[in-house]
Amino acid sequence: DESPRPAQTKTGVDGVPQLVAGGEPFRILIAEDQLPNRLLLRTLLTKAGFEVVEAENGKLAVEKWRETQPDLIFMDNDMPFMTGMEATRAIIEEAGTTGKADPTIVFLSAYAIESYRQEALAAGCVDYLTKPFEKRGLFEMIAKHSPVQYC
Repeated sequence: DESPRPAQTKTGVDGVPQLVAGGEPFRILIAEDQLPNRLLLRTLLTKAGFEVVEAENGKLAVEKWRETQPDLIFMDNDMPFMTGMEATRAIIEEAGTTGKADPTIVFLSAYAIESYRQEALAAGCVDYLTKPFEKRGLFEMIAKHSPVQYC
């Protein structure tokens, strides 16, 4: 059969795509209160070659954003001290008043309800990813909203 085949993405450990070497480090903030969820995201993202920063509540997410200026944020909602929606609004507002680049925030939620998705987008998120997610969907979401390239 001589028909063209779809391009394949080279994957590394456990089917995780690898970032193209030699680029600037790409930092991702994971704002998630549930340790198993943070560990899963951290494992997948570090295997791919991303720098990872973690926050276990919304208030800490805002502080970590200030300190590290991540390239992308995965924001859960149901967290102590400040919800993900509140943290998103605080980050967007502060970025606007300080002249910092608009943060790229992807809302990460177990709620697959359209009204909830619309609320996250209205708060300033660029996209919405539901849990549980597939590895491929996670890495496609990152590529959709950033200049990263995989091998």
